[in-house]
Amino acid sequence: MSAPESIGNNTQKKLIKIVISLDTVCPWCFVGKKNLDKAIAASKDHYDFKVFRGHGLEYNLSGLTGNTLDNHRLMHFAGQ
Repeated sequence: MSAPESIGNNTQKKLIKIVISLDTVCPWCFVGKKNLDKAIAASKDHYDFKVFRGHGLEYNLSGLTGNTLDNHRLMHFAGQ
C-alpha cells in the first residue's frame, strides 16, 4: 500500500468539545439545548462530540419560574 492510499483511508472522526453553561430560568437556554441536540444527531456520522455539563450551580426549580432580569443581576453581583 502506498503512502497516499493509507492517508486517504483515514476514517477517524474529529472530536468536537462543547462546554454548556445555562442560565437559571432563561427559556432560550432550553431552545439552544434542543437545537444543539439536533445538530449533534445530524453530524454524528462525521464528528465525535464530548459535551461537558453541570459546571457551576445546578438548580431544581420543581416547576417554579423566576424573574430573568433578577437572575441576571444576581449572577452579575456574584461574579464581582
